[in-house]
Amino acid sequence: VGAHAGEHDLAEAEYRALAANNPEDEQRTLDVVRFLNAVHGEDRAREELERLAAEATQSVDYDFAIVALDLRDGDEAGAVARLDGLIESRGETLEGDRARVERAKIHLRNEEFEAADALIDGVLARDPKNQNALLLRASRWLAADQPEQAITDLRNALDVAPDNVQVVLLLATAYERNGNGTLAQE
Repeated sequence: VGAHAGEHDLAEAEYRALAANNPEDEQRTLDVVRFLNAVHGEDRAREELERLAAEATQSVDYDFAIVALDLRDGDEAGAVARLDGLIESRGETLEGDRARVERAKIHLRNEEFEAADALIDGVLARDPKNQNALLLRASRWLAADQPEQAITDLRNALDVAPDNVQVVLLLATAYERNGNGTLAQE
């Protein structure tokens, strides 16, 4: 165990050096967190994320990583509190809208459809081409058996992200439900 601990310490130092030498590349810093999670466990990774989130003034990626951990651990209240804080602090920005979309997903899981729809509609009012909000709203249209509206949203999402497999598959489903199997196959 001692020999491995020394190797782990060296590997961690290397990950931290890569992150320090690339301060604009948050993925390098998240690599440190992933390493800590793999070697030392989730508590150590969470501590690192909390430290990074507290230090970050511009980025919210660390906050979203904590939200993902909270949801994975079944701490929906923690995830909701962090997302609501981001919505409040980031306002009507891309980061705020990203938090709104994630919050809407939680509302949908809890079958709180009106609250989810209000968040999605607010995002789309500011950014009619927000791919994630369009995907969520299209899913809602399909669940309500309104494929024509879903097709409209999915075509808009496809304009923004033509290579997004999720959009293409959902669009095929919408065409099929709308009675156009030929387009669904394309």
